[in-house]
Amino acid sequence: MAQFTENLVWSSDVSNTGVSNQSNTLTSDDNRNTMAISSDWIFELTNLSQTPTSIVSIQPKIEGRTNAQGGTWLFHHRILNGSNTQLYTEAQALSNDVDGTVLTLTKRTTSDGSNAWTENDINSLRIRVLNAGVLAGAIQGQIDHYYVEVVYNVDRLVKLDSGLVKLDSGLIKITS
Repeated sequence: MAQFTENLVWSSDVSNTGVSNQSNTLTSDDNRNTMAISSDWIFELTNLSQTPTSIVSIQPKIEGRTNAQGGTWLFHHRILNGSNTQLYTEAQALSNDVDGTVLTLTKRTTSDGSNAWTENDINSLRIRVLNAGVLAGAIQGQIDHYYVEVVYNVDRLVKLDSGLVKLDSGLIKITS
């Protein structure tokens, strides 16, 4: 079994008030979206690229800033299921006008506090970001990179062109 870490990013809006340039959140490249004071944004994420045997954890991460030196942009971050039912919520703040601030939100190992995440849970996740207020001159928040880091296990065949394999347990099947 192999363990993978994959970053799921914005794929489409479910609803959007006060947010523009959403695709600017896909990578850490100093291109940013813009979120107004009254923003309310629900979006879907890309799907897992492989079929997991189990999900170890998910952890949202945000790189962003405000538009004003010394300003702070307060927001609520919510993880929703595919029916827009809230699973988890956190309040966070982005500060300063310097890009590169990365907020690492809480790592979640279950979908509801007791049940393990499933592939369907992950592939139907939605994220809601609401502005909760601004301080010290900031009039908008800007997200450069938003992603949910998913760690998961996959049963996978290993292709080895050369080298050695050490097998502690299990079975090796050779096909041509």
